[in-house]
Amino acid sequence: MKISDIWDREKLFREVFLLAKVKRNKQQYEDLTESALNVFQRADNSLIKSPLEEYLTNLDLEELKVIKTVMYIGRDRDYRDNESFQERYDYMWNYLNRKGWGTKELEVEILCGKTPLDDYLEEGCQILGFRIAI
Repeated sequence: MKISDIWDREKLFREVFLLAKVKRNKQQYEDLTESALNVFQRADNSLIKSPLEEYLTNLDLEELKVIKTVMYIGRDRDYRDNESFQERYDYMWNYLNRKGWGTKELEVEILCGKTPLDDYLEEGCQILGFRIAI
């Protein structure tokens, strides 16, 4: 994927960033249990997804792969200063591709399980040359 295609997804990254920030703020300020962060229960014991999980579930697997790649770029910060934005993205994409991608459901679970997802995405986007924070 070309880095310009990543930049064109700024709205997508901003929406995931904001939902992840809301999720983390709820965790920090409402003293929710770990299991209640990703899913909530209705009175009839059926599960309600968090807004972040609901949003990610509605994306296709390719979009989840892009988000996951940028998230790991932000988390690991494993790049050289002389690398282009494209080289930074391609390096992480190729690494994750070699490891193998999970099902859509697993990729959503992985992303929702990252408490500082908002920080990782913000940092990853900055490393790739654009800002998503408001």
